[in-house]
Amino acid sequence: MNKSKLLLSVLVLLLSFSPALLRAQEEIQGVYIEEEEEIDESMFMVVEDQPGFPGGDAARMRFLAKKIKYPAEAVGNCEQGTVFVSFVVEKDGRITNVKILRGISPSIDAETIRVVRMMPDWKPGKQDGEAVRVRFTMPVKFTLAGNCTKNEDMLYKSAKALYKKRKYKECKKKLEELGRDYPHHQKGLELMKKVLKKLNKAG
Repeated sequence: MNKSKLLLSVLVLLLSFSPALLRAQEEIQGVYIEEEEEIDESMFMVVEDQPGFPGGDAARMRFLAKKIKYPAEAVGNCEQGTVFVSFVVEKDGRITNVKILRGISPSIDAETIRVVRMMPDWKPGKQDGEAVRVRFTMPVKFTLAGNCTKNEDMLYKSAKALYKKRKYKECKKKLEELGRDYPHHQKGLELMKKVLKKLNKAG
């Protein structure tokens, strides 16, 4: 796939423009908080003055579009969709506790976390005029242009990478996706033999 034809559409939506969107944020965040062992009562989800990226929403969108790099593995696998990422805006504006609430794939989720952690300090949220800790949820949309088709060479490289990481089951699944139409089918077969040998030893 020609890299120049790839389109990374990073859509960042503020979830505080309307009561309906605000309720959606509360629902998503509520699911995450219930999974935590302890609930920090000093942390807010909804405040009178919501935290914000320096320069506003447009600046935030430009930052993410500039910093996010579509993972090669995700491109090869035609992985697209929306990642919901949660983080805490501290009283001094620092970004902490970055978590994926709903992801797409390990590579895309990891890239989302990497870039969110790079964000500059935000304008902190305020309640009754005082800066408070706020848990914020942000959707980030990953989109590839055109009719995406799986890149077989990328799939093979992804399988090799999984083999090196000793993730043999995942490697086997990638190789099975290649099929017999893969131009370098013999290379795939050789790697599959190695994988099956490792799995047999482990099993």
